[in-house]
Amino acid sequence: MKKNPNQILIINSLRGIAAIVVCLFHFVVRTTDYVQNETVLDVFLFGHKGVQLFFIISGIVIPLSMINSNYRVSVLACTPFEILR
Repeated sequence: MKKNPNQILIINSLRGIAAIVVCLFHFVVRTTDYVQNETVLDVFLFGHKGVQLFFIISGIVIPLSMINSNYRVSVLACTPFEILR
């Protein structure tokens, strides 16, 4: 398997961790009476943080992707609403 020089290992690792955390949160906390052990429920209550981690990762990945592809914003292609923002 070839290694992509544009990928950052820690970001890929965080994406995987965030996905697992969200899945475990939904499985353990949101399923009706499947897990009843209070200690287990308390451990998995942090699962909603996985969604926030996804947003943080997106805030890093999207600009890096645009930079690596030499993306340029054309002011002529923007609407007046977008220019004011």
